[in-house]
Amino acid sequence: MTKIDLVRQFVNTITKCNCVIAKERDDWGMNIDERQPRLTLPHDLRQNTQEDKDFRQFITSKCSITKGFSNVTISLLHEIGHWETRDEVDWEKYYTDRADVYGFDYFNLEAELKATEWAITWLQDSQNRAYAKSFERMFFGY
Repeated sequence: MTKIDLVRQFVNTITKCNCVIAKERDDWGMNIDERQPRLTLPHDLRQNTQEDKDFRQFITSKCSITKGFSNVTISLLHEIGHWETRDEVDWEKYYTDRADVYGFDYFNLEAELKATEWAITWLQDSQNRAYAKSFERMFFGY
């Protein structure tokens, strides 16, 4: 099973939907305008850009449980959070507000915050944490 297959299985299990993985790879993203989740992934799933570091700092400041998980896992959970909270967000306002917003200001936009909060809530459940750790063992090969 490839890493992309593992990611797809992880997302499918959590969303209970068949996730489409975008062929064009760019950065972490979730399209919420379709009937099923459509996930965009970075070229390097183990990337650790400044934005990844800032997001890790942001999410761990909100919940210490997230410290025990890889960037891949918390990023995937955040993107799944976009799918799971897609009906709770004013997307027109989001797209207007996100222009020229970066770093921690970006993470505090309503849609971003809701997705992060969803990920944190999901990780509060011990069975979910065990599933996420199982995903990581397979993904990283340990």
